[in-house]
Order: sequence, then structure tokens, then C-alpha cells
Amino acid sequence: MHDGGKSRDELLREVRRLRLELAGRAALDSLLAGTLGLIKSEDSTPDLLRAVVSLVARETGFAAVGLRLREGEDFPYFLTTGLSEEFVRLENSLCPRGGHGRPARGEDGGPLLECACGMVIQGRLDHSEPFVTDYGSLWVNSNTALIAERPELLDQLRGNCIGSGYESSALIPIRFGATTHGLLQLEDRRRGLFTRQLIAGLELVARHLALALSQRQAVEELRLAGADLERRVSERTKALAESEVKFRIMANAIPQLAWIAQADGHIFWYNDRWYEYTGTTPEQMEGWGWQRVHDPATLPDVVEQWKASIATGKPFDMVFPLRGADGRFRPFLTRINPLLDSAGRVVQWFGTNTDISEQKRMEEELREREEQLRLFIEHAPAAIAMFDREMRYMAVSQRWLTDYGMGGHNLLGRSHYDIFPEIPERWKKIHQRGLAGSVERAEDDPFLRADGATQWLRWEVRPWYTAQGAIGGIVVFSEDITARKMAEQVLRERDKQFKMVFQASPAPMAIVSFGESRYVYANDAYLRLTGYGAGELIGRTTREVGIWDAKDARGPLGGFFAAGEKVVDSEMRITTRSGAVKSVLLSIEFMEIDGRPHVLAVAKDITERKLVEEELRHSRDALEDRVRERTRELESRNAELENFFYITSHDLQEPLRKVQVFGERLRLEYAEALGAAGKDYLKRMEGAAARMQSLINDLLDYSQVATGAHVFVYADLGEIVRQSAEDLDRLVEMTGATVTVEDLPGAEVDVVQMRQVFQNLLSNALKYHGRNPPEVRVSGEVFSDQGREMVRISVADNGIGFDPQYKDKVFQPFQRLHGRNAYQGTGIGLAIVRKVVERHKGTVTAESEPGKGARFLVTLPVNRHA
Repeated sequence: MHDGGKSRDELLREVRRLRLELAGRAALDSLLAGTLGLIKSEDSTPDLLRAVVSLVARETGFAAVGLRLREGEDFPYFLTTGLSEEFVRLENSLCPRGGHGRPARGEDGGPLLECACGMVIQGRLDHSEPFVTDYGSLWVNSNTALIAERPELLDQLRGNCIGSGYESSALIPIRFGATTHGLLQLEDRRRGLFTRQLIAGLELVARHLALALSQRQAVEELRLAGADLERRVSERTKALAESEVKFRIMANAIPQLAWIAQADGHIFWYNDRWYEYTGTTPEQMEGWGWQRVHDPATLPDVVEQWKASIATGKPFDMVFPLRGADGRFRPFLTRINPLLDSAGRVVQWFGTNTDISEQKRMEEELREREEQLRLFIEHAPAAIAMFDREMRYMAVSQRWLTDYGMGGHNLLGRSHYDIFPEIPERWKKIHQRGLAGSVERAEDDPFLRADGATQWLRWEVRPWYTAQGAIGGIVVFSEDITARKMAEQVLRERDKQFKMVFQASPAPMAIVSFGESRYVYANDAYLRLTGYGAGELIGRTTREVGIWDAKDARGPLGGFFAAGEKVVDSEMRITTRSGAVKSVLLSIEFMEIDGRPHVLAVAKDITERKLVEEELRHSRDALEDRVRERTRELESRNAELENFFYITSHDLQEPLRKVQVFGERLRLEYAEALGAAGKDYLKRMEGAAARMQSLINDLLDYSQVATGAHVFVYADLGEIVRQSAEDLDRLVEMTGATVTVEDLPGAEVDVVQMRQVFQNLLSNALKYHGRNPPEVRVSGEVFSDQGREMVRISVADNGIGFDPQYKDKVFQPFQRLHGRNAYQGTGIGLAIVRKVVERHKGTVTAESEPGKGARFLVTLPVNRHA
């Protein structure tokens, strides 16, 4: 029926377009607000850029988002999400490379950026093109269609976007003034995702981002300029200071006491050595204060000679004592020299005081060192003894006394042979060779004690020399290694036991050297597993034997051999002597043999188990193939059924409209002629037509759940429920219902379809009520399911309810649990609810009992891609 206005379908499409536009504007407002917030809150520029890319991907819902930044003359990817590694590798550089790996250049000397990204960055696009904005952005809703229409653009687009299946593409320059910082790229394999409104919003985001980058760059340049200026001022100041104090620094660095006086003898500077030695302060020494550290007996002569030098301008040399900070006087040789100007006049005096008691201190230090040596020998943790040429003790350590059972005895001055008369002649000869200048040593030497015990020693005998170079005696070092020798014996016994257990073990075992993996031991079980004889393995490396299957190449063992970590039950494949490949579980442990690192390998043959697993895997793969084929058949049939619903609904529209039109004309023009029976028939016909119209509309809604899908955005589910309730306000008023909507969480949803879900659930709750007015309560909660954040929305009523055995049947199309005369409806509403919820990767269930109301639970993921 045409009445000069828009048809119902056109009105519906207009309503859907307006809803989508409103949702898109909300998403853009959220994107811009989020970008501005990040610019204010993120101090780190890399963190800011990562956060903005993540925000754009989340708010727009595009499959792939990339951000290019200037790097020299090129603009490689700084960050991508959704783009494959191969795509990024092929597209990363915008500068074509010449034979030497340098960017190819055009006639103007600049780099060649001939692709679409480069032309957007360099602002070389034709603004008259329909896919180019005034800002210089490029946007395409179908790359395939554009190339078909404009094949000359293929070289600029490079073909990778098309080859990757991307249809909707946008390139937004991040530009402030004449400076282009980078490029924002959005890609999706769906067509028609861009609107001018969306592009304008993205350009606004790019402008704000470019402004922030320019501001941060300017601040950094100012900081660097300030730092450079500060550095230059500091260097200039430092140079002036160095020229002024260089002489003082040199004087302060010498070991002597030093000072500088004015021409009249007034001393105004002393070096650190002076203050360290005298213990005085600059205030005490100012002018002629130096006299307080002189010996009163010699001070008059010092003052007299010093004044004479001042008067004559001649150097001053004298030896006199100075008192140190400890109160003691030490003799110093004092030399004072004048500093003359170009005219030969004395400008300053420079004096030094050299301590000439050094030799006495050296002698004292020598005595101290001898005492220290005695104490060192006495308290050394090793057994040390020092003898003169007559083998009399000169020094001995406590450890020597302990090891030889001499604790509490004073051995100094006594003969070694008198104390130990049992010393064999062999040892006396060793002592004599040491006294002759030879150095003797042994790593393990048995010594039979007088009590019959054997003591094992590691020892060394070497001569010591006097100051004149003559041999003054010998120093004997010895270490009692009896405990170590006993431990070695125990280790040998344990090694013998280990070899017995190793050889008798039913588990295949082998020991190889760490690093080169050379076989040291292999038990019989290992030889049976590999088919090799002991002589074919021992001494050869695993690589030489070829034990590892080429496919494994000792893969999981690489980390072990690099870090020395153990391996437990690592599945490997080995090649036997016959060439057969076997599967084993290999466990590896680090161990030491004779102080060298080795590896113990224990294998378990799982070849038969692997064969069984392989057969099971083939069976499972075949079953999965059958399931996938059945799934494809069901999906195809569902698609055909939906298409049938849609076509049938459209085909029924025209004859139904004619029935409604003729029915209306009968009622308006021939009602009096029909009589009572005719009017009843006409009323029934119009009621049936209305129900048919409602059924057709529901069928259309059901078939368009997938085909009429909208963009998913993060939305407040409470607001969606409240809007759905407002759409039903007339029904609420007619039934006297109370609808309570609690605070609900948000989720990423198709707002239009989710509103349809809650309209159907609320409508059901309002229709299927008993004598009392309907009471509907909508509540929600957030929970975690296997690490995934979910929301659960409950729609509960006090209606007539239904038998729990029909809790699944209610979601099937055309299924009604109550008579049509008692309750209106087509039986499609809940089927639409389930289909929309499943499209959102969620679930919907029902709980009810007759006469106790019903509760519908809608469970959705907060983030569809999480």
C-alpha cells in the first residue's frame, strides 16, 4: 500500500540507522575522551602511544590497528595489534631500498614513499578523490571494489592489504602544522565499516595526539638546550677555577707538608698534609700562627732566619722539629723558596717540610713486620714452622702444634729432631736438601707415628734467606690430609657400589661428559635399548654415534647443557644401531666424577605407548572430521531455514496486506449489509490477519538476528533494560505492573539486538501473569569463569510460570505453553532471545514452576574477544 509516505521497511531501516549512528557517536565520544585522559595522565610517551592504540582498537572494534612513527627518514611500525608478523615484515619499511641497503631517493633527494601510507604521510594525495579527506586521510570501505574500479591504485596500495583480505582500510596522518609524527592505520576484513563521522572522530584523535607529541618534543628540546647551556657555563667556570687553584692542587698532592706565604711572610694557605700532621685548623695557623707547633728551644733561631730571608729575598733551608697532632716532635727538613714576578720582586713564598725520621720509622716498621710475621705464623690456619740452619724452631703456628700433638709446649729454640726422635732418615735428607736451597714438596705422603697410627700429609719445604742473601734455614708447611684420604677411600667404596647398582639397574642408564657428551659408562639395559656394544659407545660422543634422531636434534637438552639444569621425563627420539627410531622418556641429572662435571641419563622406552597414542590420535582426528562435516551440514541447513523464513515472510506480506485492505473496506463500506454473522466472520478474519502480521514480523526479526547485526560497543546494560521498559510503558500501565531495575554491570554488546532481548523478556513477564498485577525485577552480577570475566542478568516475575520440563522447549521457534486465546504471542520471541544471546557468545536459561513465576538468566562475556 502506497500513501505518499515511507513504507514500514524504510522506516525500520531509518530507525536502525539512527540507532547505529547514536551508538557510533557515543563510541567516538568515549574514544576522544579516553585519548585526552591518556594524554594528561601518561608521562611516558611510549606508554601513551601503546595506551592510545589499545583504546582505538577497543572502542572501534576493528580487527587490526597499527601505529607508525618517524625513525630517521622512514616510518616503521611502532606498535600493532591484529596485524600478522608477515604483514608487518613486508609493510614495515616505507622507503624502497637500493642495492646498498640505503633508502631509494627521488629527484628532490628525499626518500621515495610511493605507497599509500607514504603518500598520506607526505601529504601528496589528491584531495579531490572521494576517499581522501581535507585533513589528508585515506579511507576505503571496499579495497576490492576500489581496485576493480581504479586498477591504477594497485601499486600504491602494494596489494598486501588486499592479499590479507582487508576490505575496510583507513590511514590517518598524525600531523601538527608541517610536522608529521606518524600514521594511524585501521584494517578490517568486513566491508563498509567507515563513516565520515567515524573518520572525522579518528582525525580529531590524531590531531590531539600530534599536538601532544609536538608539545613533548618541544619540552625535550628546551630541556636539552638548557642542559647544554648549563654545561657550557659550568665548563667555563671550571676552567677559570682550575687555572686559579692548579698550583694549590699540585702542592696539596705532594706528600710533604707545604704552605704559601705573602711577600711579608704572612702565611695564608697550608696543604692537607700540614693539618693532618699538626692537628691544627686554618684559623689557628693564619699569619704567624705556625709558631705554636715549633719547639720553644729552636723557635727563636727559626724566626730569626725566616725574617732574614724575608728581608733579603733569599731561599731558606733549616732542620727543626715540629709537633704533631699526637704531641710528639719529629725532625723536618724545611725549604722555603721565593716566587718572583717578571721584575724579580718577591710575590709569594712557597715552603715545604719533609719528615726526615723516615729511616727510623722504616726500622720500626721492620720490627713490626717481624712481629706480624711471627703472629701470622703462630695463628695461621695451616701447619707452618720456621727453622734455623740447626733445625731449631724460630716460629711455629698453633695448627702445627695441634697437628703434631704439641699443644701447650713451647718449641722455640728447641731442636726438631729432639722433639720428634722417630723422624726417619728420609725426612732428614729432605731437610738437608732444603737447607741447600732446594724446594721439596709432596701431595700425599704417609707418615708412621710412634703410636703406630699412619698420618697422611701434604707438605712443602723451602729455604728462607737473610738480608744478605744467605740461606738462614727452612720453612716447612704441612697439611694433615688424613681425613681427606679416608673420605676418598669411602668415596671409592661408594663408587664401587654405585657401579654395581648402575650395572644391575633394569632402567637404561648412561653417563656422559658434560659439554661434549662423550660416553663414560652405559649399563646393559642401555646397550639393549640402543643395540650397541659397550666398545662401540664408550669414548665416543653422542654425535659421533648418531644416537639422536635428526628431528629432535637434542632440542630439549640444549637448555640443560647450557645451564646445567636437570631434565625430568623429557620425550625424545633416539636412533638405534639398526637405524630404528624409538621414543623414550629421558631424565637427566648433573653429577661430578673426579671433580669433573658429568651427566647421568636415565631412559624409559615408550615406543609401544606412542604407537597406541598415534592410533588413538588418528581415530580422534577421523571423529573430529565427521563432527566438523556434520556441523557444516547443520549450519548450511540453518542458513537455508533462515533464508526460507525471510523469503516466505516477504512473500506473505503482499497477500496479507490485500486481505487487511479488503477487510477494512468491508467493515467501513458494507458493514450494515453483512448482518450479525457476517460481522462476526469479518472480525475473526481481521483478527487472524493481525496475528499473521505479527507472526511475519517476528519471523523477519528472527531471520535478521545475524544479517541485521550492528557494531559491538561497551554499554551499560542497566540503561538498555530501562529503555526497553520505557518502550513497554503502555503495557505496564494496562497491567498495573511494577518493573524494578537494579544497578547492572556493563558489557560489550550489540545495543540494538540486546534491547530486543530485554524487550522480549520483559514483554513475556508482563503478558503471562495471574490475577495479581505483574511484578518484574531485573538484577545482575559479575563473576569469573575460568579466568574470563562474565555478567549474569536475571529477569524474574511473579507470573503463572510453567512446568520445568519445558525449560528448553520455550526457546524453540513457534513453541507455546499456553493457549492463543488466553495469551497473545507467536512463540518466536524467546527463540530470538536465544539466538541473539548466542551471537554474543553467551547463554540464556529459564527456571520456573507452575504458579510461582519464572526467572530467565542471561549470561554474557564482558569482553567478546577476551
